[in-house]
Amino acid sequence: SWPVKRIVWSGVAALIFCSSPASPQTSAAPSGATIGRSGFASIAQAPPSPWPEKPRPTVIGGHGGGPSVTPAVRPLLRIFAHSDRALGATNQALLGGRIVLRDGCLFVTGRNQPDRLAYFAHEVAVGFDGQGYLSLRTRGPRPQHLGRIGEQFSWGGPIGASEALPMVARLRQHCGTAPLEHVGIPQSARLFQIRSWVIDSIATRHRISRDRAWQRFKACVEQREAGGRRMFDCDMI
Repeated sequence: SWPVKRIVWSGVAALIFCSSPASPQTSAAPSGATIGRSGFASIAQAPPSPWPEKPRPTVIGGHGGGPSVTPAVRPLLRIFAHSDRALGATNQALLGGRIVLRDGCLFVTGRNQPDRLAYFAHEVAVGFDGQGYLSLRTRGPRPQHLGRIGEQFSWGGPIGASEALPMVARLRQHCGTAPLEHVGIPQSARLFQIRSWVIDSIATRHRISRDRAWQRFKACVEQREAGGRRMFDCDMI
């Protein structure tokens, strides 16, 4: 049987088939593998990364325990390439790209750039989220959701990525010769909008509770997402 996983971005679903090693630019599927109209319709819509229950500052940490790949997702991935030590200090230019799964390999895509093989910090793990979507999260006893595979991500960088890094040789064997991109600890661009000081500012400006400010901010962001617009103006509602 061929394991299939739905990966959703911008309201579009893609079926990913795990098969034998192939070019990093193609996704090989078994001959005759198809899905009907009703089957596709059942997965064509899915929510983006869930909001946290309460707005709070982003805290990255807890890299000391837990597997980098949960057993349930192992059949979907050829390899999850990551460092063998904590990330430490890095450059902090805001970088970004869409992290996608292709034939068992994780790639970073973006405008005017070639597709790159994704390389992660030791603190990052991959598994299924509460709704069954392939997602990134932090390792440790209290994992933090970082975003769903297929979404646009942001990270601080650039971070040096050489062929001498741990697991890179294996990554090449499984996924080919595409350029390497160290994405550190990436976070979904949607979740990147959540900054506690923005909620405080809205609450103070309108003289309302932080809970009401949070609901107002979420409604603004969701409206912008539906219209395909940038959402930073929600900071000033």
